[in-house]
Amino acid sequence: VDQIEFHPGYTQVDTVTLLPENNITVKAWSPLGNGYMLQYPVLCEIASRYNKSVAQLCLRWVLQNNVVPLPKSLNKERIIQNADVFNFELTSEDMNLITNMETCGFSGYYIDENME
Repeated sequence: VDQIEFHPGYTQVDTVTLLPENNITVKAWSPLGNGYMLQYPVLCEIASRYNKSVAQLCLRWVLQNNVVPLPKSLNKERIIQNADVFNFELTSEDMNLITNMETCGFSGYYIDENME
């Protein structure tokens, strides 16, 4: 098992591809990115099409990349919501839109308070 930061905006495609080829399971820490990601316009728009939260969208995207997400929350409602990601599937088009987002939202990433 290798635990890496992995979420929309920080995909580490080479690592996520190479590890399973060597029988190593990838676990995603910070699968929701930083708080910036929960407001990211592309993710908000896609999540609304599925009637899901951006957090649920991110977790589903991680799962569909065959990566084990490790979301963190102390809030009971968010924990329940984070587990409710097995009743929908992202289309290949939406997977590609998310995968090809600009690099953003990773640990240490500067959050632009004027995000449009």
